[in-house]
Amino acid sequence: MKNSHAFIFIIVSFITIVSPAVSHRTEYSRQMDPSGHYTAIRTYSTYRSWLPMTPGSSSDKPGLIKIADTTGENLGEIPLPMLQMGEIEWRTGGADLSSIGEWDFIHKTCFDWSDDGSRKISVR
Repeated sequence: MKNSHAFIFIIVSFITIVSPAVSHRTEYSRQMDPSGHYTAIRTYSTYRSWLPMTPGSSSDKPGLIKIADTTGENLGEIPLPMLQMGEIEWRTGGADLSSIGEWDFIHKTCFDWSDDGSRKISVR
């Protein structure tokens, strides 16, 4: 009986310590729109920094890109296959992420494109 309690204690302790580390996100970059009202923020899972990578390939790791307004409201986030693919093209009333997704600030929507580019998938 004591062994099972010790085992449960070890498992709970491990999850308590590891869980925040795995779910934590690290900011990779910020990009402001020309008006200064919106900011695109690229992040990745912090644990990916601990994984071995070849020199110069840190931007190859997958991540997320979100756009927030000046109040900090999240206008939606889109998964990135690689951080280097997260360059935003700002347009009046929104932003585009080349062949990956788009934001419409007026309607407060965020869409990810399907892999074949034939349909939008709401990700807000």
